[in-house]
Amino acid sequence: LGAEDGSTIAIETSTGSVRAVLQCAPDVREGVVSIAHGFEAQGGTGQGACTSALVDDASDYEPLSGLPRMSAIPVRVRLAGGGAS
Repeated sequence: LGAEDGSTIAIETSTGSVRAVLQCAPDVREGVVSIAHGFEAQGGTGQGACTSALVDDASDYEPLSGLPRMSAIPVRVRLAGGGAS
């Protein structure tokens, strides 16, 4: 991607996308994205990273409880202003 810590990235699913600030972590496996919900991409800009935008609650849910899948969701990551990965 050419991204580094502090870069603004877009995390996308078939349902939606959020913007986030990249922070690499040695304890997160390569190819995995870990994102805490509710943090803003750029402090105070209103560009919130509400992870519910990434969840498909209309068709990807557990049939007995009705709870949507909220982990192990396939995503695409790209620089917020650039090309896809």
